[in-house]
Amino acid sequence: GMTAQSSSGGDPGNRAVFRSASIRWAVRVSKWDPTVTAYKEALALLHEDEAKRVAKFRFFDDAKRSLMGRLLVRKLLKDIMQMPTIDLKRTQKGKPYIANPQECPIEEL
Repeated sequence: GMTAQSSSGGDPGNRAVFRSASIRWAVRVSKWDPTVTAYKEALALLHEDEAKRVAKFRFFDDAKRSLMGRLLVRKLLKDIMQMPTIDLKRTQKGKPYIANPQECPIEEL
């Protein structure tokens, strides 16, 4: 299962509250035993290059952790930050960044 906590309490759309927000999700990836179809459907939610990175993991548990982490970033951007479209890219060193920050209703991002 997945649980979420917000230490800010309050509306995530409120900019002042968001600046001090701390959101934590706990996911027991080891308990997630997806069917091949469910795994492929989850992988299809990522951009092609990200899906390829996840598929390169040698151990399935590592691939599941990577996949879940990437999906949680999207959940944060879509559900909490209310971004209508999400375009994540990576720097040359592999760090993710939001390529379309103008889509974020929170100006401070």
